[in-house]
Amino acid sequence: MQLFKSGEECLTYGELKQRLIFYKQAWSDSEQKAVLEFKQFCKTKGQKIPTRDAEILKWLYGKGFDNQKTLAALMVKINFINEQLPYKVSTGVFELLNNGFIYICGRDRFYRPIMVVRQAVLNSLPEPPSEQDLIGCAMIMMEYFQWHMMTPGHVENGINIMDNQHQGVTAIPIFKLKTVLSTIQSMYKSRNRVIFSVRSNPMISLLFNAISYFLDEPTQKKVNMTTENSHPLMHELIAPNQLEQCFGGTFPDRVVG
Repeated sequence: MQLFKSGEECLTYGELKQRLIFYKQAWSDSEQKAVLEFKQFCKTKGQKIPTRDAEILKWLYGKGFDNQKTLAALMVKINFINEQLPYKVSTGVFELLNNGFIYICGRDRFYRPIMVVRQAVLNSLPEPPSEQDLIGCAMIMMEYFQWHMMTPGHVENGINIMDNQHQGVTAIPIFKLKTVLSTIQSMYKSRNRVIFSVRSNPMISLLFNAISYFLDEPTQKKVNMTTENSHPLMHELIAPNQLEQCFGGTFPDRVVG
């Protein structure tokens, strides 16, 4: 069995194409044209070009190649960086991390890092975590991914496993989750290859419909939900020794602490 493969460059969902690798690639004529048109659009609006070409292309994909929406989204990101960073790591963030709310576990067959999020941890804490602590946890992981587990031109996204552990819909802090998703979407684009939502209560699909508004279309297409502890695509992408036993792999399950 092949454990690791050369990288995937693009995904296709019907007529929707989503590039996975942006740096050090030969872009199509239409992609190059889209980036040039966006730069010209910025000039007509009196805006300085807000980022590098590869990042521009990421956001163009995420916003359906709508220049106005892309510029607005990039400005939201820049304003967040200027106003909120560097992010202060609170004791609440450390508590969430130490209790295993979110952690890294191995890599898939394309060397992409795997992040696991366990919803049930939130209900085991003495006090419900704040939105800022949840955002802080997510940002720590995304920044660690970006700077220590990804390589531009080779590995530019990861695998996300949302383990719902059959929690009821009422046990999930939907309003806080909306805020977290909205913030992460505004900061990181094209960072997920796929999102697995496993051991999900059947009503979770209704919850997803309620929060999917905060996800761009490419991200929505990447979500795979199941009531089982695993998903067929999960085993296509991840070798058994890189996947925890609770998800059908052979790697020992994480012990909290």
